[in-house]
Amino acid sequence: MESTPRCIACSLRQAINTTTRTGASPRVLREILLKSAALLPKLDMSRPPAHNSTRVLHLIPEMTGCADPYYVEKRDYNKRALALLPRIEAAMGESADPLLTAALTAVAGNVIDLGIATGDIDVGGAYDEVMKRGFAINDIEGLRSELTRPRKVLYLGDNAGEVVFDRALVGLLAASGHAVTFAVHGGPILNDALLEDAKEAGLDGLVPVVSTGSNWVGLELETTTGEFRKLFSEADVVIGKGQGNFETLHGAAHAPPATWFLLKAKCPSVARALGVAFGDVVLKRAPRKGYL
Repeated sequence: MESTPRCIACSLRQAINTTTRTGASPRVLREILLKSAALLPKLDMSRPPAHNSTRVLHLIPEMTGCADPYYVEKRDYNKRALALLPRIEAAMGESADPLLTAALTAVAGNVIDLGIATGDIDVGGAYDEVMKRGFAINDIEGLRSELTRPRKVLYLGDNAGEVVFDRALVGLLAASGHAVTFAVHGGPILNDALLEDAKEAGLDGLVPVVSTGSNWVGLELETTTGEFRKLFSEADVVIGKGQGNFETLHGAAHAPPATWFLLKAKCPSVARALGVAFGDVVLKRAPRKGYL
């Protein structure tokens, strides 16, 4: 997915939200925004929004000395999501279509995006809303067909807190005989999940959890480790959670043919690229070649 002019404004908003969490002074925030503004003309608009946002976000730890501005909030949202597990497990136990219920549960957690959030996030309310409304694009039958035999599944996690919601789908796939590996980022970027978050969510008790080795938003394959790239190339099915993975993998030549996106459209540019309304949730297979 290519960047749009709206993405520039979003990068600056993420910079403000992230810098504010470091406790930096107004003077330091001003310096970061000025340096970000100087970087904007150099951004390649043919690259995904996630790529350009990361270039701006990487200025913040350099200029504030705070490596993980969202650390405390990530712990909090992991706990909030874990408190919902009894409801999630009950819904899975009562479901007539566990795969669909698990996919909806997973995408419900994608609302926990602190880089663009304007206030406290009601994770329970988000879960209820998604389970009621369902998918705007629902390729569940295609995914079901893809999983009729044992497959190597690489599941690309997104945010802290959200990874708790992923447990339903990850656990179901593993219990169905698929070799599932769950991947998280290798270093702090926004409130994206790290190994610590996956462990707090209990995912390491279900499937192997690995690090991409990267601290770029989404999946910038060239910034990952050789070990992760091998996993990626050998996967039969890739499930990419969230906007960052959609932005960096949708239409990418290196994405495996069976790549599936599971996300909430949280900005107008992504909603337009998907052909849905702002706020809709989507389960969509990647195009086999070319861009949207």
